[in-house]
Amino acid sequence: MKKHPFLVAIVTLVSYLAHSGSYAFSCVDTATTGIPKIECEALVALYDSTDGDNWKNNTNWKMATSVDSWHGVSVTSGHVVNINMYLNRLNGTIPSELGNLTNLVKLSSYANQLNGEIPPELGNLTNLTLLNLGANQLSGEIPPELGDLANLKELRLSNNQLRGEIPLELINLANLTKLHLTANNLSGEISPELSNLANLTELSLSSNQLSGEIPLELSNLANLKGLYLSHNQLSGEIPPELSSLANLARLHLNYNELSGKIPPELSSLANLTELNLTHNQLRGEIPPELSNLVNLEQLYLGENQLSGKIPPELGSLANLTKLSLSYNRLSGEIPSELGSLANLTSLGIGANQLSGKILPELGGLANLVSLYLPDNQLSGEIPSELGNLANLRWLSLYANQLSGEIPSELGNLANLISLTLDRNQLSGKIPSELGNLTNLTTLWLNSNQLIGEIPFELSNLTNLTNLWLDSNQLTGEVSLGFADILQSLNTLRVYNNCLNPTNTTIQAILDSKDSRWRNTQNNCPENITCQLYAVHDDKRNNSQFFTVNLDDLSITKLGNPYTGYDIESLAIHPQTDKLYAAAGDTATTGEIGYLYEVNPKTGKLTTIGDTQFAEIEDLAFSPDGTLYAWAKGQGLITIDVVSGQGTLVLASTVALEGLTLSKQTDTTIFYGGANGQLWQYDLESDKLEVLCSDLQGEIEALEMMNTGDLLIGSHKTAFGMHLLNPDSCELTIANDNLAHQFNDVEGLAIPITACQ
Repeated sequence: MKKHPFLVAIVTLVSYLAHSGSYAFSCVDTATTGIPKIECEALVALYDSTDGDNWKNNTNWKMATSVDSWHGVSVTSGHVVNINMYLNRLNGTIPSELGNLTNLVKLSSYANQLNGEIPPELGNLTNLTLLNLGANQLSGEIPPELGDLANLKELRLSNNQLRGEIPLELINLANLTKLHLTANNLSGEISPELSNLANLTELSLSSNQLSGEIPLELSNLANLKGLYLSHNQLSGEIPPELSSLANLARLHLNYNELSGKIPPELSSLANLTELNLTHNQLRGEIPPELSNLVNLEQLYLGENQLSGKIPPELGSLANLTKLSLSYNRLSGEIPSELGSLANLTSLGIGANQLSGKILPELGGLANLVSLYLPDNQLSGEIPSELGNLANLRWLSLYANQLSGEIPSELGNLANLISLTLDRNQLSGKIPSELGNLTNLTTLWLNSNQLIGEIPFELSNLTNLTNLWLDSNQLTGEVSLGFADILQSLNTLRVYNNCLNPTNTTIQAILDSKDSRWRNTQNNCPENITCQLYAVHDDKRNNSQFFTVNLDDLSITKLGNPYTGYDIESLAIHPQTDKLYAAAGDTATTGEIGYLYEVNPKTGKLTTIGDTQFAEIEDLAFSPDGTLYAWAKGQGLITIDVVSGQGTLVLASTVALEGLTLSKQTDTTIFYGGANGQLWQYDLESDKLEVLCSDLQGEIEALEMMNTGDLLIGSHKTAFGMHLLNPDSCELTIANDNLAHQFNDVEGLAIPITACQ
């Protein structure tokens, strides 16, 4: 039917006048409004007190039409039964007149800008089943009159500014199933009498200022499915009685001050899908019984004081998608069983005391989005299998003891946005394949032992905002092709390298981004050559470094003697070719038991740190870059080449003085000398035994040659090329009395890479 233009204009004018205040709406005509005058006036009061003219939708409000046509209002049998003002830009206070809508069943004004206090008159709405005033700016205390709403099933007051204690009168709400008071300023203790709310399925009190202990009486809420008490000031221990909540699916107690141990009884919560205990003061070990929670999808135990090993039983939680154990005191190795968590999207076990290697099995977690393992004591190489994690967006391995080269396979991680490998012992060149990571925003490779030029392919990383390459040994030019990406960075760090950019545009960009770069490009690699490095002990604790040319056996001193340093050992890193030394227990000028780096050209010592062991008899690197040492009277240790910190591996009082490793990469077999004997220790079988006896002289230094023979340095014997076959125990003297002046060689080292 064609609309008459005149009628359309009249309707438009009436609507304008009604909402502009020029039209005087009246609730007297109940025949038109369809509801009692008192109810109509309550609605008009709501409109006027909440700036109805500026609501997002105010269709038909205060117009001479049936109230049932007003936006958000429902009428049944001549009475208002439902008001739904969800996200409708209400701005102002809730009028007390709403208490006259005694037939109201549902009142929802979620996500508006309501302010002021909740009118106690709302307690008159005895037919109400839903009261949702969440996500506003309501203040004051919760009216105890709300406890009169006998039919109420859902009370939602979250995300306001309510204060005071939770009114005890709320325990009268016998039909209540959901009590949501999260994100307010409520204080006081949680009343044990809340356990009277027998029909409650959700209790949400998070993000308040509640204190005291968790009432064990809450365990009587048999129908409870969600218990949310996080972000409060709750103290005491977690009540083991909560294990009786058979229907509980989500338990959030994070960000409180809870102490004690995690109750193993929680393992009986068969329907639990989320357990969040993050940021408390929990101690003790992680109960292996948690593996009984077969429906668990999220397990958050980070930021506590948990100790011991990660239970391998957690690997049986087949439905687990998120596992967070970071910022605790966990030790031991990462259990291989975690590689079975096929549904895992997030694995966080950083900031602990974990050791051992990163499991290649983690590369099989195809759904992984975040892998967070930093700030531990993890060693060995980064598994190339991590390059299979096609969905990975965050990879954090910083502040460990990782060695070897950065796997080029990481360039396959097309979705990666953050790669942080800084503060390790990584060597080799930066893989050009990292230029494939076009979604990358953060790349931190600083504080490693990286060499070579910055790959031009990194200029493809157009989304990069943070690039940290400082404190390596990067060399060479920086191409002009980097100009655009360098200019767009928020942070750039390239200081403490050996870069030599000649382009003035690049220099100007570096000046603007990293003010330290110009005066710190002197961290250039010292190229080690294929020769024998040794240290002689003169007069008990004066140390002289020297080299032996393996072609003509000529001797060259490296600098002057280090008086009072008592250097007892040498070793060369298999990837970086850096030369390391450690001190014994008679050091007077130097420090007892300290680790040093030695300049292979000048013999200059650079202090790294204290091993915390009194006397280091000898050093030996494994092929993966792990530095081992023998500590007198204590046994085999590993040493962090970044900090110098030592960690005991094998307790033994055997007085070994020389230490070296087999060249076989598939085994970890150590050789050491003591009292005219050659000892062997197999790390895998943990077996220490005598291999050869009745050897002449006191062995003080050993080095495994590429031939498989052991080069020997003996106490008070002129240094010569004395070779011992560890299989036959046969001694061969290739050259005797090579250096008469060096008759007490304490340490020997040959660079593997340079001598290949």
